[in-house]
Amino acid sequence: MALSSSEHLDEADKKLEAMGYKPVFKREFSSWSTFSFAMSISGIYGSLISTWVYGLQAGGAAAIMWSWIVGGAGALALAVSLAELSSAYPNAGAMYYTLRFLAPEKHMPLLCWMSGWITLIGTIAGSASTEYATSQMLLGAISIATNSTYKPTVGHVVGAMALLTLIHAGINTLPTLWLTRLTSSYVVLHMTVLVSACVYLLVQTKNKNSLAYAFTDFQPTSGWSPPGFAILFGCLTPAWIMTSADSTARIAEEAKSPALTIPRAIFVASLSTYILGFVFNLVLVLCMGPGGPFPLLNSPSGQPVVELFTQALGRAPAIFFTLCGVIIMNMVAIPGAQAGSRMVFALARDELVPLARMWTRVDVKRGTPILAVWGEPEI
Repeated sequence: MALSSSEHLDEADKKLEAMGYKPVFKREFSSWSTFSFAMSISGIYGSLISTWVYGLQAGGAAAIMWSWIVGGAGALALAVSLAELSSAYPNAGAMYYTLRFLAPEKHMPLLCWMSGWITLIGTIAGSASTEYATSQMLLGAISIATNSTYKPTVGHVVGAMALLTLIHAGINTLPTLWLTRLTSSYVVLHMTVLVSACVYLLVQTKNKNSLAYAFTDFQPTSGWSPPGFAILFGCLTPAWIMTSADSTARIAEEAKSPALTIPRAIFVASLSTYILGFVFNLVLVLCMGPGGPFPLLNSPSGQPVVELFTQALGRAPAIFFTLCGVIIMNMVAIPGAQAGSRMVFALARDELVPLARMWTRVDVKRGTPILAVWGEPEI
């Protein structure tokens, strides 16, 4: 007797069919590569280099530390909730689909539509900000290499950003198996760079600040008052780094046993990012020098952490660790673009975006929605 099509499917695909969707992706992401994907979305080393300026401007050392502790804890709580929901409804629509079961029936269509579009806009903005930050860091490294004779302009940053966006979109047209292999290498590289940078900074910095300085020295430079309100701007750092946990949920249709691997990856990666971010922030604050935030904020490169590397380690090591940050930020942008294209695909599948049929076309050989991959960065 011939088997029905559903009998050829594994449990994850059967569950997807039960949700009303036909499986079209290849399930290539293992537990390890899914965890590595989740870690790559945060990119704590490169992302913190890019956003450290917010806490520094808000109030110096104390603002950096306390905004991470408080803001990061809130982001971690959000990630835990997202992990639980992604376990119950593992599909590329992620949170906007989940609202179908959580929202009041009367308001469910509107809330799902709003959630989907807000998430799409946020995903596109997040991808753009990642590309912009990568470009800033790359040009900052060039500025150091030229002894600050080259000073990046906004035009240069935007031009580099556009080029990187096209490169990362091109990489995302590769078969899913290739993307899995690329993603799997991320955690090892990231942890090696992060640990090396922390150890080297602690060894090379002669006049370290005290722990008391790290948690109590408050020097607001943002111009906002009262000072406590200014510290809230420091929470932009954990907000930018730790609030994209649902990006991992968008590859649920490409992961093996997604009801287990996706929530585990989200939780472990978010907790790891919170702890590692605290450690890296503390090391940077201890090694930032007695001059406080002002010398770092006035850096010719426009990157306070890059200036900190230069002052503490010298020009050559600073260039090396900055370029490591550029590499890691590229590895943030690639899975970020993948998650964004899957969001476009999911919304198109439910006919919530214009030209829906076009965005749902999946290349059979590659297992990739090629048009959605190019559409997300073009927007």
